[in-house]
Amino acid sequence: MRSANFNPQGLVGILCSRAEVYFLLGRGQEALADADQAWGMADGVRDLTLRRQLQLECLRTKGKVFILHGRYPELREAAEQALEVSLALRDRKGEGVSLQQLGTLHYILGEYGEAREYYHRSQAINQEIGDRQGVASCQNNIGNVHNSLGEYGEAREYYQRSLAINQEIGDRRGEASCLNNIGIVHDFLGEYGEAREYYQRSLAINREIGDRRGEVESLNNIGQVQENLGENERALDTHQRALKIREEIGDRRGEAESLNNIGNILLELGDYPKSERAYQKGEDLTKEIGALEVGAYILAGLAALYLQQDRLLLAEEKILRIRDLAGAFNSRELQGMAHCLLGRLFVKRGEGGPARAAFRESIEVFKETRNELELGKACYYFAQGLSALGDPSESDWFWVQTKEIFQRLGAKGWLRKMEQP
Repeated sequence: MRSANFNPQGLVGILCSRAEVYFLLGRGQEALADADQAWGMADGVRDLTLRRQLQLECLRTKGKVFILHGRYPELREAAEQALEVSLALRDRKGEGVSLQQLGTLHYILGEYGEAREYYHRSQAINQEIGDRQGVASCQNNIGNVHNSLGEYGEAREYYQRSLAINQEIGDRRGEASCLNNIGIVHDFLGEYGEAREYYQRSLAINREIGDRRGEVESLNNIGQVQENLGENERALDTHQRALKIREEIGDRRGEAESLNNIGNILLELGDYPKSERAYQKGEDLTKEIGALEVGAYILAGLAALYLQQDRLLLAEEKILRIRDLAGAFNSRELQGMAHCLLGRLFVKRGEGGPARAAFRESIEVFKETRNELELGKACYYFAQGLSALGDPSESDWFWVQTKEIFQRLGAKGWLRKMEQP
């Protein structure tokens, strides 16, 4: 009986292709298992050039999974190794992909200057070799950097360029991603009607092409808009649908994000027991999978809940952990949130001086990052705190500032909160 010829190149290709499918479905562990198996097969290939080509394919897949699961040290190692192999092979396309992954690593870590440098280097290579899809991806990522720096005009310009290329080459997944990102720009500017329109267009494409991860991202963004508009019941339903999909596809980091969103809305609705259960389930999940940045936002929700319930020691514990994580991630947004929560804690304790200092620091952070919604929230809690501390004149001034911000943003839910006694 003749044995079948062993074709490692074909098997590695099949395993990496299946890993890619698992990745798109959000099933990261299965994707990583296939990539590891493919790596083992590639490692046994005698021909050095072929072995490097196969290993490069494995490393690219691993890098995507490490991004998905927030495994940043492993992402750095895989991307740097992939860049080294690409240079040895003189594989310009592989070099561009590796530079993009390194850019994404720096972007996640809040190192925006380094991220932009890597993205521009990748874009130059993609333009040189005529990879239109690669160019579109780089422009989308450069847009993300501008967006995070509060440079919304520049962000929108890069997103629009990326969108045009994706539409031109028929990349529906890339088109949906750009539409989502343009909606994030409108979201930050408080243009919620325009944001929702872009998110709905993205949602329709993701459903059309069967991209469940993309569908969840669109649903998540729609839920955030609904929440900002005070449509809490609709937002809760949207985030619960997103959670169900994430559970189905095994996106555990996404599950934690959805649980945080659900906890936030339940807190607004005054259902404290269910809110705490959602937050705690999300916190346990982030500890299990090591998604510490997501965990920081869940801690912020728990701190707000405990402040609402006058459980001040628990609130302080969570706030101090947020502050530590904000420093670890170099996240100005988390720093601003921690200062705002500290201000609320000091108000509860009747410590006027520290409360004022904390709120003012929070306001400065959100002015710097140009996050209008969080700025409005900080002004709201500062005004509320000043009233509680017996300073009505300064409180009145901040109420005026708060109302102007929320009216400009069209944040109807927050405007209704201001009208409540």
